[in-house]
Amino acid sequence: MVTMSFLSARHDHLVLGQTGPLPFFPRVKIPQKARAAHTYVVGITGQGKSKLLEHTLFQDITQGRGCGLLDPHSDLASDTLRYLASWHDKSYMDKPYLHDPKNLERIIYFDPSRTDYILPFNVLDTQFGTYETAQNIVEAFRRTWPQSLAEAPQFSNIALAALITLIENKQTLVDMHRLLTDDDFREELLAHVSNAEVVSFFHDRYDRWGREAPLMRESTLNKVAAFTFNPQLRLILGSKENALDFRRIMDEGKVLIVDLGRCDPETRRLLGSLIVTGLELAALSRKDIARVEDRRPFHFYLDEFQDFFSLIAHTCFLGFILRSTFYVLHSGDFQL
Repeated sequence: MVTMSFLSARHDHLVLGQTGPLPFFPRVKIPQKARAAHTYVVGITGQGKSKLLEHTLFQDITQGRGCGLLDPHSDLASDTLRYLASWHDKSYMDKPYLHDPKNLERIIYFDPSRTDYILPFNVLDTQFGTYETAQNIVEAFRRTWPQSLAEAPQFSNIALAALITLIENKQTLVDMHRLLTDDDFREELLAHVSNAEVVSFFHDRYDRWGREAPLMRESTLNKVAAFTFNPQLRLILGSKENALDFRRIMDEGKVLIVDLGRCDPETRRLLGSLIVTGLELAALSRKDIARVEDRRPFHFYLDEFQDFFSLIAHTCFLGFILRSTFYVLHSGDFQL
């Protein structure tokens, strides 16, 4: 890989390239303030879109800006890490970039297919409201299985009530199957639920479906099976800890690199949707920082946008873009 010299200097804008090969040719650049309007890179396959993203992501990381990447193919994530590992600007660096412990501490790398380590991702362990968190996960489910869940009228009620129950009892997403099928376990958890409507739903509706119960809850159970049958996903989502605190990642200017390229399609869509909706919730929570200029920008790169959003979920994502601009989460959506 050829390192471009103009990417090494520190500046307050994003360099896209130069108009010619010699140093005196003008650079094409975007001011940081302009990036709040979001950026789309659109083009046919093989024309350098991912390589452009690699260079812009490299600049964000090395300039100390908070940023994230969701890569469904692995190539962009791998190339970016190789780029960082080999980069050593001797004009102001006494060691390669990734040899500095401070730089390594900023980077959070998440590859769910790896078996040599597990990054715990307990989506129910958040600092946000119980109802907001539950709704966020239901939305992620809908983005993962848009067609089948559009035809399941009971799904939202069951999933929402189950998630609120699990959150209030400090359980994990993996415990949802047991909650919906084990009466004794469900009653044990409901005894500690403060939301009377949730308790009423299970006692007055769910428990009285009788012979129809298996059919009514199947749309939820067969989706839960996606992470209970998959041993790696069960370990990741079934952990009591949560290493992906999106609000902290944004506020502290960390770097999140998510590599989903070696996952099966269903796992890729599920984890991708949980991460994107989690970032949305974290961005909206920044309203507790009164002054917009005090909210540290976070640049989120989403490669292969269409892989994570169906036509049904597309409207929801447009709303995410509009709201996240105000809360200083900048996103780049690519290869439409």
